[in-house]
Amino acid sequence: MRYKQAQVQRRVDVDLAALAEFKNLHGIELANLDDFIVPLRHESFEQSSPRATSALIGLWVVLDEMPNTNEGYLVVYCPRRASYGLATKGNSRHRPSFIGFYGSLRETLEGM
Repeated sequence: MRYKQAQVQRRVDVDLAALAEFKNLHGIELANLDDFIVPLRHESFEQSSPRATSALIGLWVVLDEMPNTNEGYLVVYCPRRASYGLATKGNSRHRPSFIGFYGSLRETLEGM
């Protein structure tokens, strides 16, 4: 099933609204979370897992640790799994890479 951006945005909005305190070693906290939220976009990421059935996975980018740079982590969402995960950004030599799923938004932010 292909998910529409509006469907995914509603789910992400619910998860953001329900987010309580969390610990993050990268300086992201509830008080400044809005500074890192990006307009929802669908992007393809390389998978490095030997169990992956495809070289690429399509995920929705929710949060950017270091906006306007090619550095830092991305928090991504998969509606089929109803799960959040982490990815790295691409650059002129490398595609963006999916690191893995962490579960809830809170678990993912704490897993950075």
